[in-house]
Amino acid sequence: RVGVVNDHNISVRSGTANSQYLASLSYFDNQGVAKNNSFNRITGRINLEQKFNNWLTAGINSSYASIKYQLRPMFPEDFH
Repeated sequence: RVGVVNDHNISVRSGTANSQYLASLSYFDNQGVAKNNSFNRITGRINLEQKFNNWLTAGINSSYASIKYQLRPMFPEDFH
């Protein structure tokens, strides 16, 4: 079979002089050339930062990842 890869990314970034944020999401899917071989990944990220005054800035960074894969030994009949 023909291997298929999907890769999608989106991100948003904005803020003001005192606060900024970033959010991103990514999706990756690879269906291998052999039957029942695949790899799937979803990731996300959020960054927040706040400036309270000239000497104090605080922020938080958070990320998430989910990975699923299916691997099978390859035999010649898998490539039909």
